[in-house]
Amino acid sequence: MSELNVRLCSQYGLEVLDVFTLGHVCEGSVLKVSTRQGQKAVLKSGADARSIQEIRMNIEGYENMRSIGLAEFIPETYASAVSDTEAYILMEYCGEDVLTATQKSEDPGSIYLRLKKELVRVYKESLCRLPETHGGYLLRELFRRIHSTYNLHIVPVLGPSDEMASLLESLATILTSAEGHTFCFSNWDFTPDDVYLTDAGLKYSDPHSEVLGIPMVDLGCFAGVARDAYRLPGSEDGYRILMELAMDTAPLLGLTKAEGKRYFYLGRVLQSFLSARFRLQNQPEKGIALFNQGKEYLSKIIC
Repeated sequence: MSELNVRLCSQYGLEVLDVFTLGHVCEGSVLKVSTRQGQKAVLKSGADARSIQEIRMNIEGYENMRSIGLAEFIPETYASAVSDTEAYILMEYCGEDVLTATQKSEDPGSIYLRLKKELVRVYKESLCRLPETHGGYLLRELFRRIHSTYNLHIVPVLGPSDEMASLLESLATILTSAEGHTFCFSNWDFTPDDVYLTDAGLKYSDPHSEVLGIPMVDLGCFAGVARDAYRLPGSEDGYRILMELAMDTAPLLGLTKAEGKRYFYLGRVLQSFLSARFRLQNQPEKGIALFNQGKEYLSKIIC
């Protein structure tokens, strides 16, 4: 255990119960703990630049979610601090995440149905109108993430492709012309290992600072991670449920169902490229398959 965690456990009277290993940034620095009162909690900490930045984004995300009326959607924070040299959050333990719950459930499809019901409520409660420039910024940032993931992490392994260059150029044109004023909760890192279905409702533990956007992108990311990256039980039905939710949510934002499906596919492109990035080195066949999958969804958007 790190010196930081030893100090924090002493400061708050915590007993370590388990170490969570999922995640690419704060891996090994997310602990399940017990407080002096015997209450289970989670301690997320770090003293390196990437961990500090992630925790800073989480804290900002929690505050921004409170500001749009989603305080019940996030774990309760017991203590937190961020400095130039370290950061931590001590927060509510929400039980098993959706990833774990579907693996243990005798009826994993019911988990996706409940997730859909909870997300409908979250989307309606956070619905708001913002300047059109907000949507333009989000789409430019989404394209930047897709483009940079491909250029920085996939091209060095698979080599450049004229076909991909043309597809990405067409995608940039489509996203530049897209318009929108109405948004609701959205966070592109919305994945099964950060989402919890508790007795009190849905909880989300790992937000970035930007929490308003186009949720159909999130649903595409979530569905792709569940079905294609983790191959979770019930994920075939879950994929269908979440794609239907994406199309049903589109009119809430003043979009057509066809546009909702296109944004769902956009989330699939982002998730496929990110999943390919993390597998090309140690699981090359799976990495290539995920990349080709992302390219297929990109083609569907362009057509």
